[in-house]
Amino acid sequence: MARPTIRRSVIVGLGGTGALTVLNIKKALYQFYGTTPLSVRFLVLDTDPRLPEDARVFLREGRWEFIEIGKKEFLYLPVRDPLEAIRSSEPIKRWWSEDLPTRACTAGAGAYRALGRLALHCHAREVKEAFEKTVSDVKDIKLAEQMRNKQNLSLVERAGVDVYIIGSLAGGTGSGAFLDIGFLFKRILPGAEHKISGFFFLPSVFKGLPATHRITSNTYAALKELDYYMDFNYMRSQPPFMFGAETFNVDRPPYDVIVLVDSRNENGAPIKGSGSFEGIKNLCELVGQGISLNIGNVGSQAESALDNVYGYVAAQRAEEWGGKTPHYSSFGTSVIVYPIEKLFNKIYSCYCYLLVRQIINAVRGKVYLNEEEIEKDITHFFTDNRLLEENNNILDDLFDPSKIALMALPDGIDSASALKDYADNQWKDLESIIKNELDKNLTQKMAQTQKTIEDALREREISKGPVYSLRFGEKIHSRMEGYREKRLEEIREREEELKNIKEDADAFFRNNIQRMSWKYRLRKKKLYEEYLQKISYITEVFMEIERRRKAIQVCDELIKTVKKYIEGLSLENIEKTLSIVRRKVETEYFGTTLERIVFGEHAIIVFPKTIFTSQGEREKHEKIFMCSEEDFKNIDIPVDFKDFLKHTGIIFEDLGKMDPRDLKEKLVSYAQERVKAIKDTTVEDVLLKDIERDEEKREKLDFWLKEASNRATPFWYHKAVGDMAARMEEIFIIGVGDTERTAFTKMEYPEARYEPTFTSTQDPYKIFYFKFKTPLPAYKLENAKDYRRDYLQMPISHTPHIEKEIELKIPDIFPITLKDKLWLRVYAISLALSVLKKDEFSNTHYIDDKRFLEPGEERIELADSYWGAYEEFKEDRRKDLREKIRQATEEEIKKNPEKVMESLKEYFGKIKDRFTKRDENMPIGDEILIWEQIRFLDEFFDKGEAIQNFFKIE
Repeated sequence: MARPTIRRSVIVGLGGTGALTVLNIKKALYQFYGTTPLSVRFLVLDTDPRLPEDARVFLREGRWEFIEIGKKEFLYLPVRDPLEAIRSSEPIKRWWSEDLPTRACTAGAGAYRALGRLALHCHAREVKEAFEKTVSDVKDIKLAEQMRNKQNLSLVERAGVDVYIIGSLAGGTGSGAFLDIGFLFKRILPGAEHKISGFFFLPSVFKGLPATHRITSNTYAALKELDYYMDFNYMRSQPPFMFGAETFNVDRPPYDVIVLVDSRNENGAPIKGSGSFEGIKNLCELVGQGISLNIGNVGSQAESALDNVYGYVAAQRAEEWGGKTPHYSSFGTSVIVYPIEKLFNKIYSCYCYLLVRQIINAVRGKVYLNEEEIEKDITHFFTDNRLLEENNNILDDLFDPSKIALMALPDGIDSASALKDYADNQWKDLESIIKNELDKNLTQKMAQTQKTIEDALREREISKGPVYSLRFGEKIHSRMEGYREKRLEEIREREEELKNIKEDADAFFRNNIQRMSWKYRLRKKKLYEEYLQKISYITEVFMEIERRRKAIQVCDELIKTVKKYIEGLSLENIEKTLSIVRRKVETEYFGTTLERIVFGEHAIIVFPKTIFTSQGEREKHEKIFMCSEEDFKNIDIPVDFKDFLKHTGIIFEDLGKMDPRDLKEKLVSYAQERVKAIKDTTVEDVLLKDIERDEEKREKLDFWLKEASNRATPFWYHKAVGDMAARMEEIFIIGVGDTERTAFTKMEYPEARYEPTFTSTQDPYKIFYFKFKTPLPAYKLENAKDYRRDYLQMPISHTPHIEKEIELKIPDIFPITLKDKLWLRVYAISLALSVLKKDEFSNTHYIDDKRFLEPGEERIELADSYWGAYEEFKEDRRKDLREKIRQATEEEIKKNPEKVMESLKEYFGKIKDRFTKRDENMPIGDEILIWEQIRFLDEFFDKGEAIQNFFKIE
């Protein structure tokens, strides 16, 4: 089999969604190749320091690998003082909107896109250097040889680098940074051989989660900006692009490919768990699967087809797509799985668990542990020995807070210096009392605690067995570790508090030192008492800190004693193995859940009806058996206990003499031998066995192959129908273990629009379906109108854009027809002439109480938005309106058209001047509406058209 071919790839995850997708890409690459290819590098940028939990991957050689985002792969971008960052940077001032909040950005951007962009610019140098180093690494000329010798992988021959930028358009960090990062990579990789691809999540998958009220307006703003920069005529001008303190001109769009991912596919089927964290996880897995396929052979196979498609997309004209250029694509994946990892894990765990249980039963007797009983036992132990956290037992035993009284003001204090001396002496005395009392009580408490826990562990070992005693000790250890961490956190908080109140007391004394010398005794006494109260409070906080320090020492002694006991158990390794394996088996074999290693509802699980006989040998696959995860839990895997003893050669009487490590090796060796037959089976062995002789099996196979194809439907939901849908192109690729050995190339795929292309994935346990569809204009997305509605209602002070007033400079993603453009001019002129507000038709187009500022009046209601206003006018009313405008101005126009034009310009200038006094609560929709009218009037005046000709527009 030929070596897998891997592309030079840089994967950039933005925000939490991007980070989770990056983790899934790494996981998928490990599943394909058993390693991360050297030509693939990862970077995650986030304003939240919390990374996704590690993922566990089962490799085909029968071992597990833990996958994580490494420290060198993560750039944390906090902005602790946004206001200072803005004030100190002229480039940032140019685009930052003053109305936006300037709260600290250390645990996420709070769904404010501009904050996400601010974080990026504050760390611009660090980010740029990281990108440049990553690109340099994947372009290293030694990579091909290293991959061939160390990883048995081939490097693609072409020199170009594929950059995948992944994030959400709905949040703050990713949505605020994706445009700048796209342009930055175009700067770092200027050649046409490189490809910058954006994979962006739409907001529907986040709906229903907390704090998501801005996600739709954020998405709409991001799509407007993306449309604008993708449509920009870079041949005519090259706009300046700022990144940190650096400014350079851009000459190309930020992305070559833009992939949008929704929570529903083209058929309207939702991702499993949509509207919950499960849905986000499933969608990130799907995107991670698709990108990892493209990095390897699937991407190489699709390259020529994609190049043709990109040429096709570049040739599209906006007029053919309703007035907007189609820039967007999507994809879908599905997988047919022979669940080697589940079967291996299930059977291995079963064998290990049952074998260890046999041994322990024979030597120690009963080993079944009732966790509820142990928890009750632990609670009684902590209560009886005054160790309960919630009652502050340990703290109170170390020092009674009631022994510290408030400092009283003695007679004879008549000056500030005398007061200071008295307070200092009192503080030193109390500090000494606290420390001495704590040291005395600590010695007693530690001795008592050590003896108590030793007695408790020995008593339980004798009465209930070492396995119970081991578990009892582990739980005490865990509780005390938690107790210790909480006290440490409290100490950190109290130390900060102590620092502040000391500074407060010192400041109080300095500020009142003169008043403390007044002759008015009552006033002085009040100041003296107030100062002593502050010193008393310092003493209290100091006592609380020291109590907690000593409590941690008690805790450490208890933990040390328990740990020493656990390490001294003769069967420690065996019983620990039992404890771990038992928990694993209870959840994965006997219990409620199996580890989910496939992608939501997009996987079809297949395996033989019967896997093992009682002797552990593979049975012939007489029938194909497909089922869900729920069904999987009910499969019976028989176990022969005599076989256990025979193959391990364990003699119970000699168990005490055996090194636990030797026993562990025997267990692993035995279990691996029993599951060897599983690893020798491929997904095609299961699917294609006997299909020629079994018509029922053939029909079932045809059904599931069609189902797999349907489940790979691209994940976006849109309104493209008819001719527009027919103009969209689709690439269909099927990944099999080895194209030279597969029988799937001979099958028919009538449900597919195009014949599929086949490629080798080197994974014998999975068959992948990959569909890529393009192009589509953004306004054809199913929920685009909902995004726009929420966007238009967003107050200016909470703009979802990354640059101030950009919403006034860029067009909407929805096209405006020629007819609408003409009527917009009529509408704008009628406003300037103040005709509508006096006309009976003014009552026919009020929507949602929108308003327009005019000289001489506070507000006048307007239509909801310019693109919807004209639909309110039926054709006959439009004619009447135009006639009324003509009648209102005809006489003046005939007399002096130039004067009318100047009058309109003057009036129009007043409108613009009035509008500069922005109302921060004005919805963005109103602002855009007004500026669209102003823009059309500007065009009208600049072109110098005669007003008479204007009114002849049909």
